Amino acid sequence: MLRDTTASASPRCEMDHGSGVQWDAFYGPKYNVVSNFCNGKTENDLVPLVWYVDMEGIRKTTVNQRSPPVTPGIYENYEVRLEWAPQEPFNSNTCLRTCLEAFQDVASSPCGHTGGEGNAMAKNGTWDVGCGNYSWSISRYEHISSSSRDFNQQTQTSLYQASSSVLAPTLLHAG
Repeated sequence: MLRDTTASASPRCEMDHGSGVQWDAFYGPKYNVVSNFCNGKTENDLVPLVWYVDMEGIRKTTVNQRSPPVTPGIYENYEVRLEWAPQEPFNSNTCLRTCLEAFQDVASSPCGHTGGEGNAMAKNGTWDVGCGNYSWSISRYEHISSSSRDFNQQTQTSLYQASSSVLAPTLLHAG
């Protein structure tokens, strides 16, 4: 295997921006979010690939003191963006890691051990493995509950009624 001079020995990430997702939920012995992505990537290494996956590694549509044990359910509000960008010209002989090896090493590197307890994945990062770059970003999103929508709708209705009652007397006297 030839070593490419652009490859880096380890992934790069911002250690002060933890994602809130434990490293062993990202890539651990029981759960990992990257397997399906890596299987899809190996179909054609020459094609750039971006997937958004849930915490069970299932591809999503683009329209949308001691560590506790890892269960994907506690991360239902998280989304992971996984990316492969092959180097041009592509030469598989310069790859230092397979997709699975790269993400496993990311999880066990300092990028997988940020935060106060040292067990959270970095929010984002990238790794040049010689033949291309693997990168990830982890986002948390909030679901808008029906009670929040109802409150917003009631507030807008109240504001409309208040503005209508202020304008109504003015319109009546205009005639």
